[in-house]
Amino acid sequence: MSWNHRKSFINIPQILLDAFCLILIYGLAVMLIGELFRPVSMTEYLWVLILFGMVYLFMMYTSEMYHRTTFTYQDRTLRYVLKACFSASLLCLVMMPFASTGITGYDFLMLFLLAALVVLCTQYLIVQELRLSSQSKWRKRAVLVGYSENIQEYLYYIKKTSFQVETAGYVLLDRKPGAGDKRDSDPVDELVSILRKNVVDEIIFAVPGSQFEEIRPLIAKCRERGLTIRITMDLMNSYDTRSTVHWVGTIPVFTLQQAGLNDFQSFVKRTMDIIGALLGLAFLAVASVVIVPMIRLQIGGPVFVQRPYISINGRPFTLYWFRTSSGKDAPVPLIGRILKSTGLDHLPMFWNVLKGDMSLVGSVPVPAVDLDLLTNEQFRNFCIRPGLTGTWRFVENDRKNDERYLTELNMEYVNKWSLSRDLWLLFKTMIVVLARKSNLRLLDRLDQNQSAEFGYYL
Repeated sequence: MSWNHRKSFINIPQILLDAFCLILIYGLAVMLIGELFRPVSMTEYLWVLILFGMVYLFMMYTSEMYHRTTFTYQDRTLRYVLKACFSASLLCLVMMPFASTGITGYDFLMLFLLAALVVLCTQYLIVQELRLSSQSKWRKRAVLVGYSENIQEYLYYIKKTSFQVETAGYVLLDRKPGAGDKRDSDPVDELVSILRKNVVDEIIFAVPGSQFEEIRPLIAKCRERGLTIRITMDLMNSYDTRSTVHWVGTIPVFTLQQAGLNDFQSFVKRTMDIIGALLGLAFLAVASVVIVPMIRLQIGGPVFVQRPYISINGRPFTLYWFRTSSGKDAPVPLIGRILKSTGLDHLPMFWNVLKGDMSLVGSVPVPAVDLDLLTNEQFRNFCIRPGLTGTWRFVENDRKNDERYLTELNMEYVNKWSLSRDLWLLFKTMIVVLARKSNLRLLDRLDQNQSAEFGYYL
């Protein structure tokens, strides 16, 4: 969206008020430093005001505290004010040796910071209380159209922002007229009736995304009258669906995401995967000095087993692990039993993690099959990369082949993802491996030909 479209939501009065408060704070700090230490001119520390003000306003802007639709809870507002003040003060502190001499400069900065915390926090609290108690006749008068539940939710959240409206009427799409109800049967007629009897600035539609077609006639009627139209479609169809909006040029794009990490979370998780994979491959290089010759002597043939598996969103990849037997019915030699009991047969999978085919923590690995044969529940397990471990490792044995249950675990894992939780799952897995809990193995039939068979192998 262009700046001309975005700026209509910027709270310009709040920016100007913050700038005025910063100037007032500077004057107060100059007066206090003169009373407590030595008189200073108004221009001696003017650079503090300029640098502090630029950093403070920039941080408040990037935190969307100057956006009219941002939630203005008191604790949230104060948290961002404190964060911006301390960040600006830290930069001024770094610049102090280059811009000022003597200890008075540090005293001035301390007084300026204390005054800023008191004045800015008090200003925001007062402004919020005045906004909540204000009943200005210049508020936008709006008609709300939609379903009762959606309208109530919209009104609840809009009260938490500085984007205030005064309700001029409702058009409820889910209310059926009863006996003695004078409500017009047609929502269009009801809307026209409200518009004739009231001063209306804009129409707000609060409907589920699936009912958008139903409100098209109402939107057309509003456009005929030149009214501002706002559409607050409820795109959250279920608890595990997240919606975001971004712009491609001037085109708004709605994104519905049932599972998936945002860009920052993906970056953090991928960074952890790369670090873990490098450490695992370093250990593999050392262990291979013993493992590879033993496999060649006791088992023979290729050292590694290679099988096609499915990664994120159905991407095929080749999964690697150490061979532990020479065939399906062949006895497992000593080296094979050691590798299986210790989990060392999975060390080559760190190469898959480094390549990006897998993650340290993710969904259960699934052998490759024709994707047309997969059910929706099975396919939803590919919304994240398969992992060396995951929440699926610690389920009861009788639920390991329950596709719906495994899908629910994946959805819960993604929606509650955190770096600390991934680290805890990795630590828990190491404890299990060291304890030799064989019932929690990743694959219990690695040496069988699974390329034509679908199933979960835990």
